[in-house]
Parts: sequence; structure tokens; C-alpha cells
Amino acid sequence: MNVVHAPYHFAPLSRWVYMPEWAHLVSHDVPFKDGYSGVIHYTLSNRTALCVGGQQTADKPAKVKWQRDPEGNPVIPSSSLKGMLRNHLDIATFAKMRQVDDQHLTYRDASRKKVHYPQSIKQTVKSAQPLSESDAIFDLPELLFGTLREQGFSLKSRVYFADATCSLNQGFSHSNPVILGAPKASFLPNYIEQHTGENPTTRTLTHYQKEAIPKGWKRYPTQAQFNDNSLPDNLKEKRDVQSQLELLAPDSQFAGKIVFHNLKRQEIGALLWALQFKDPEGKVFYHSLGHGKPLGAGAVSFSDCTLDARPNQTDDGDPLTIEQAVDEFVAHMNHVYQASHEGENNWQHSPQVRHLFAFGDLADNQEKNLTYMPLESKDAAGMSYQQALQGRSKDVLPDWYHSGTHLPRKSDQPKPAPGDYKNFGQGRLADLVSQLPLTDREQQLWATADEQAEAERKASAFAQLSPLEQQFMQLEHDLALPEVRASQDRRRDYVQAMDELLDACLADPTHYDFVPTLLALCRDTSQSAYLDLAKNKKNKPKLAARKQKLADVEAKYK
Repeated sequence: MNVVHAPYHFAPLSRWVYMPEWAHLVSHDVPFKDGYSGVIHYTLSNRTALCVGGQQTADKPAKVKWQRDPEGNPVIPSSSLKGMLRNHLDIATFAKMRQVDDQHLTYRDASRKKVHYPQSIKQTVKSAQPLSESDAIFDLPELLFGTLREQGFSLKSRVYFADATCSLNQGFSHSNPVILGAPKASFLPNYIEQHTGENPTTRTLTHYQKEAIPKGWKRYPTQAQFNDNSLPDNLKEKRDVQSQLELLAPDSQFAGKIVFHNLKRQEIGALLWALQFKDPEGKVFYHSLGHGKPLGAGAVSFSDCTLDARPNQTDDGDPLTIEQAVDEFVAHMNHVYQASHEGENNWQHSPQVRHLFAFGDLADNQEKNLTYMPLESKDAAGMSYQQALQGRSKDVLPDWYHSGTHLPRKSDQPKPAPGDYKNFGQGRLADLVSQLPLTDREQQLWATADEQAEAERKASAFAQLSPLEQQFMQLEHDLALPEVRASQDRRRDYVQAMDELLDACLADPTHYDFVPTLLALCRDTSQSAYLDLAKNKKNKPKLAARKQKLADVEAKYK
């Protein structure tokens, strides 16, 4: 079947940005009571040829040489490892899509005229994810790896990667000349999400001016082998656009470590979950690293992970294990995902996590066409960019399949609710949001967070009261309700409760501060019906008994 194909695909972007409940407490200077510091050791192995470039020569083709330490030994820089795992967690934990090139995509219409897409990439991201540019929201990767903010509210990374050193070298070779940047046009159909058509393999671009949202996080699905024999004939002599990669043979190994400071157990679990990259059944999936990912290079995995986690507070309990940390992270993500997305099964079944696993499945990706399309082709059996853009409707990148199952790109999730951000502007973040020009959405989140914080404060204070004090507080609250104040019949519903409370005050030896207020409430006929009785012979004894009870309570408290 002639379909659009490319070596890349996209994990869908989530409308919801997850901000952990402890975001307003993260600090280098104030340790979490339940925090840990320590180190993770690991071994990294490459399943396919690997090139982590450190230098590029001016030759034609240019030679991309491996990164090496001063002694000439191959190393994987800390920045490469950190960037790979951070992007992985960006997708898995519903982070903000913030680091994008703000440019306008283009397309060609049927008359071959070039037209600029009306929204920039950042504008489409904001349409899909309203909080993508919010400085007042801190997602999980930002809390772990640090982030820059104005007015001194940046966060340092609490996770530090060391360069990974080669512990098993299976030998180097040089690739054939390849083109790392594909000979492609600015192909808008691949980058804009489409929701038309029932068959996801035959969708066409039908809207590109209104309601457009980006396809999502760009990823290079892992491939089972490196392919450097696909240089088109018409480009073989264009050596100024070609490169040769210095490749480390498969099954080489690197030893590395990650040092962390003041992390919660769930945060340690997030790092380990990303490193190990296993599904619930224990199947290992692969990350993509370094140069040549579109050609199948750089499929890597982590193994032999060890954890040395020291609690911030002395603890005689058992040490934290890798399994415990990962389980707590998964349980936490299941909880927050279900709480914010009613109707979903769990976090592992979210479109974002399902796409991550699918892109890392080497065996399942073997039969997929993960090559760039040529700009034009005379081969009727193959799709080219030119063919994809012909006609009034444009072909688009088909949805991804994993194990024969179509992966949905749109989750059954509502728009983010204000209650999802009850820590917005709280703690150390209160000063931050007070200095920022907040959007209407952020103002709403701040107001809601303040209301929730006040409600929680009152609930906490209420829980500290004695049963009689709680009974009075509830009575006072109910009698102040507009619908109760407006109806004498409704006020009479509370007379028995007032009688019981007065009797309890007489019987209890404790002197309560609320009693004077209770007496005033009972005597005020505009607020309660305790003394609001019809003036007849039948009610005289009842009224006298109530007045005497009030006098007895007052005498006791003098």
C-alpha cells in the first residue's frame, strides 16, 4: 500500500500537565522529611551500532567522530544521557511541551503555490496544551532536572549524570556515506494532528488552518539494525551534505552513575522506571541515543542497575529497593492519572505511555517502513513527498500500530480541572505567581488553589476540636445558611440539636469558649427558633423550661 512513511513518529501531546503535589516544597536547602540522597549505578549496552558524536571534521563527507575523554577513551556525555531520559519522562509524566522552534510550517496547494501556515508551532502547542508556557507550573521533569525561571525562581537539578565510560569495546568502524538531514520539504501533514476518517492508515489532511494542534513529541522508533546502504542515486555525488559516522559495534557496554539529592521515593522510582524501560510483564524495550537514529543506529538499553539510597532522616527500617521505588512511582502515576482522567483504565494504558513502549519495541518495528520518502519518485510502488502532496487532499503519516493493534492518539480525558492544581501558587510558589503576569487560566487556578487551601485549613482545625465544639461549629454553620435564615420552619428543625447541645454543656465539667455565642444564638429569634414559640397556654411551660435551661448554662459559666 502506498502510504506516507518516515523514520520518525510522534507520541501524542497531553492536554493535561501534571504538577506533583510537592512541587511547591522542592528545594536544595530544605530537605524532605521523607527524602533520599544517593546514587544509581547502571550498565548501558547497544543493540545496534552506536555513534555519540563529539567532533565533526570539515571533510566531504564530514567525519562524525566519537566523543572521547582526554585519554582517548570513548565516553557518552552526561548531557546526552540526561536529555534522552528527560525526554522519555516528559512524555510519560505529561510534562509541558515548551522547548520548540517557533516557526511557521508550510504546504503547497493544488496550484503548487506556497502558502504559510497561519499559526506558529508555539501557537498550535498552546492550543493543545494551554499551560505549555506557564512559568507558574512545575512538571515532574522540571522538578527533577531543573528549570530556568525569571525573578530568581529557577530550580537547580537534583539529579546529576556522570559521563558513561566504555567498559566493553567491541570495535569501531566507519559507515558508508549517509545523509543525516533528510532531503525533505517542510512537510506539514506529518506534524499536524488529524482526527478525520475511520481508517487511521488512509487519513488525509483536511484541516490545516483552523483548530490545528501539533502531532506531539517527535520520536525515532528503534530499529533492529543500522542501514547505511540507502543513499539515493541522485545524491551519491553530493558529498557536501553527506556524513560518515564512527560507529561502535553492537553489544559494547558502558558503565555510568546518576547521583541524586533530596528526592522523594516516587521521583527515584521515575528515574529507575525510565532507565529499565520494562512493561508490567517484564519485557525490556529500547531507547534511542546518538547520531544516525533515522537509520537505525543507537538502540540502547540499561541493565545491572543498583540503588544506594540514604534517607534524609535516620531510619532503622530496611533500605529502599529498586522494586519498591518503581512500584511507588507506577502506583502514584496510576493514582494521579485516574484522579484527573475519569474513565481511563490506568496510566500504563494512556496513549502517551503506550506509544513510548511501542517505539521501543525492536521486534515489532522490523516490518515497518522507517525510511524517509524521496522528494519525487518514478517508482509507482513507493510513496514520495511529491505524491503525498498531490490533489486537493494531502496524505498524512498514518497512526502507529503495535502488536497488530492500532494505538489511539486521543485519550478519553476531559479538559484539565482547576482541582488538578491545588498546590498552584502555594508555599514558595506564592511569591512567584504574585510577580508574574498571569493568564486568565492561571488566575483561575490560583483562586481555586487558595480556596482549597483555606478549606483544608478549616478542615484540619475542625478535626482538632472536641466533639461538642464540632457539634456547635456545625450548628452555627447550618443556621447561617440563607435558606435556613429565610424559613422559620427550617430553623425549627434545629431546636432539638440546640437542646441536646445545651444539656451536654450542663453535664460536661469542661468550660467551653463557644458557650456565650451559643447562648446568644439561642436567644436571638431572628437566627434560631429556640425561643420563637407561639404565645399560647400550651407553649408557656415549654418556653419557661427553655429559658430556665439557658439561665442554668449561663450560671454555670459565670
